[in-house]
Amino acid sequence: MTPVPLITWTRHIILLLKSLIDFHAIDDRVTPSAQTLRSSTFRSDAMVRDGPACVFTFTEGSLCEAAHLLPKSKGDEYIEFVLQDLQHLYDLNKEFVDLGVDSVENGTFLSPGWHKIIGAGSSAFLKTPNFALQPADIRPIK
Repeated sequence: MTPVPLITWTRHIILLLKSLIDFHAIDDRVTPSAQTLRSSTFRSDAMVRDGPACVFTFTEGSLCEAAHLLPKSKGDEYIEFVLQDLQHLYDLNKEFVDLGVDSVENGTFLSPGWHKIIGAGSSAFLKTPNFALQPADIRPIK
């Protein structure tokens, strides 16, 4: 059996992701939600959960930022819509879904460079395992 070139797999994965991901989520032309107690603790909550350094570069925490995975400007209603729409994929309990745009579940702790990359929509997070990938299918960075 002839191995499939990596570029072919990459194209297939990109096409698959385009069918699964809401690329308009990065479009931040939505009225932001009101300031909440959660938003005032967003950075510290992300740092406590992810550790005192960037999750990718291990840049020291005082230089890092808490980044929203779905933009803050989308507001709580958008997060609720996404959770309801994808609930079957993540085993969410309907009573538990009390998450908003400033919930730590919508964030991560990043260096400024990685924050810009994610904010520009140049990368995405993909939960594994899923119907196409197992964690072992993704080569670790050494």
